[in-house]
Amino acid sequence: MKLGSSHWILPLLLCCSILSIPTQRLSAQEYVYELGGRLGSSYYMGDAARRAFVTSYASALSLIGRYNSNFRWAWTTELGYRGLSGDTRYADNVFPEGRTARFSSYLLNLRLGGEFNFYPLSDKFRYLGTRSFSPYIGAGLAGSLAWSQSRVIPTPSVYCALGVKYRLSARLSLEAEWQWQHTWSDGLDALQAGRTWLSDPYRLNASWIKNRDAFAVLSLGLTYQLKRRKQGQCD
Repeated sequence: MKLGSSHWILPLLLCCSILSIPTQRLSAQEYVYELGGRLGSSYYMGDAARRAFVTSYASALSLIGRYNSNFRWAWTTELGYRGLSGDTRYADNVFPEGRTARFSSYLLNLRLGGEFNFYPLSDKFRYLGTRSFSPYIGAGLAGSLAWSQSRVIPTPSVYCALGVKYRLSARLSLEAEWQWQHTWSDGLDALQAGRTWLSDPYRLNASWIKNRDAFAVLSLGLTYQLKRRKQGQCD
């Protein structure tokens, strides 16, 4: 990622803000678990990214699982497939020797983290102030396996997410999410033969924040709630 890039600043602030959100009275969710899927688009942010915050799109799909601690808090995991692509001709960088390259790669991504609903979320229990609709914020850790025709690399990462959830019924929920993921690799764009120079085009000293690749995902999902919580059970 470009040394002076500010792509990571806003998402990093959003990740930190989840720790400072005040909580009010919390009550247990009616159902403990949620399982579902998401379909959307992923886009790459790195040395070969376009001159825009939202860049070239590729397909993204995933399976998600969620443990609902209460109306506000949940633990979540996601196993996702993401496609990434870029073209240096449209990048917000000028490369040494006027080099240009196009690339495409793929990721298998596993993430684990927490979510906070801004409103108590449920289609019932209105006397507790619940709502069927709530924006949410999430953050956590992830790991990715990236590959192309010639190379495979693993990389750890951190992520944050913003989204909205809507309870369609007692068991069904619809959700939309934007997820940003910052990796510990600068090689997501350098997996194909002849593109390895993109892993460090300026030969700069990298840190865990700067000169690393990132990607984001916009998605829509549908989940189904499982296992009714025993009466009186509260985490």
